[in-house]
Amino acid sequence: MDRLSRLADTLHKVDDADAKFLARLIKGFVHVIDDAVRSTNPAQSDAVPAAQPNPFHRPDMHPLLAAVVARLRKRLGDEVCRAWIAKLKFQGERADVVTLTAPTSFIADHVNAQFGLTLLDAWQAEKSTVMRVVVRPAPPDP
Repeated sequence: MDRLSRLADTLHKVDDADAKFLARLIKGFVHVIDDAVRSTNPAQSDAVPAAQPNPFHRPDMHPLLAAVVARLRKRLGDEVCRAWIAKLKFQGERADVVTLTAPTSFIADHVNAQFGLTLLDAWQAEKSTVMRVVVRPAPPDP
């Protein structure tokens, strides 16, 4: 990066519009790279990142749902689980049907379509009597 900065300084001194344009382009490139390095390496960052709540360890999470989420994290990965599965809440269990709620109907529909069987497999691994998992949108707050 230092070599690029020195090159940009040298080009900026040349009395040519193209050289000056190239110098500005290189300086911008160096600035973007420095910002990227700071954002990926917290030790070099000036700002202290805010602590993010862990979506996989919520105090209100039902113990069986927590076990299912842990299984699905291994199978689907953290990003998929963070985006879709960790947003679910345990609503109840009646006979052999587990009901979960999602914050929106879009999330409920997506989870049912994309992860329905995987979710059922994970629940059955935790509790063999479960025959169906239903994901519904959460009722609106009063």
